[in-house]
Amino acid sequence: MTPVDDAYDPLDDAPKASHFSKKEAKVIGVALFAMAALSAPVYLSCRGQSYKHVCKQNILGMSKAMNLYASANNDLLPPVYFADRDGNSVADKNGRAFTWASLASEYLGERSDFECPAASPAENSQVQHRTDSDKFISLSYGMYLPRGAVSLSSFRNAATAVLLTETTTSGAGNTYNPLPIGSTGSGKGYDGFAIGWDTPTLSSETKWVTRLAFQDTSSGQFSEDKKPRHEGGNWFLFADGHAATNLAPSAKVQLMGAQAEGYWSNR
Repeated sequence: MTPVDDAYDPLDDAPKASHFSKKEAKVIGVALFAMAALSAPVYLSCRGQSYKHVCKQNILGMSKAMNLYASANNDLLPPVYFADRDGNSVADKNGRAFTWASLASEYLGERSDFECPAASPAENSQVQHRTDSDKFISLSYGMYLPRGAVSLSSFRNAATAVLLTETTTSGAGNTYNPLPIGSTGSGKGYDGFAIGWDTPTLSSETKWVTRLAFQDTSSGQFSEDKKPRHEGGNWFLFADGHAATNLAPSAKVQLMGAQAEGYWSNR
């Protein structure tokens, strides 16, 4: 019998073909694309919910800061901004006003921020740091003008009186800003730190408040389909300290004679 030759054959270790055929590569590519397409909405939804949670924590942190400021200042809330006799914001050379956020920043906790993660840089105001002229605060929220420098305990109905909410500056995102706040600074003007009216003063002609972060409202149309920053609406902080989300129609000023009632009451 002829013995079997078990001698080493170098061809046994020759590399085998490891590439995919064009057909196999196409199938794998389609599968990966399908997986990405299916997972993208889930990722975006999770990210959106995370941003919404962070924004709520921010606005509740600002509520605590406002209360602490009032406690240290005879129950008075901070002024919305420092202005000259013409109502223009007193700003630095970069157009950064000194605002309620500048003052409240002293009391803001480490777990809160003045910037919503869902806001684009173009939507944020830059306002002055409280003590350091080389720094600034990036601000995604505005304070309602009639709330400035008033007693925190003076509201007739604190549970429905808006104190702060999400805003944009300079009409970013095609938002409603018919009466921009002027600035005495020589640089870019920012005005998203304040919520005003669409008339110079509250009157029977007043319809909407301004600078709220609802996209595509520049024409003064605040229908429910106008996009907020977060699914379900933008965060509103009320004078009693609670937060809730609202959609674009909440920008409507409800007049009762010469006064405003509801969310935008002026007393």
